[in-house]
Amino acid sequence: LALSNWAVDYVVTHCCPSRLLAKVSTKDSEKLKRNRLTDYLDNLALQVSFKRWYFGHYHNDQTIDDKYRLLYNDIVRIQI
Repeated sequence: LALSNWAVDYVVTHCCPSRLLAKVSTKDSEKLKRNRLTDYLDNLALQVSFKRWYFGHYHNDQTIDDKYRLLYNDIVRIQI
């Protein structure tokens, strides 16, 4: 990230930042618990400039907002 001046087009992670947990829809509420990883991603989200952030741990397909997308079955074409 330092080499790109903390600016990237896409972020792909397993979990989402903690701040998004309340917006995520899932049948497994156990997965919605805040932890060290989600807190780390929350801090990272404040530091990095990005167009879209994709994550999938919560086994659902959901657009959270214009920057964050939960993916499970959906396929998203990205521009490279």
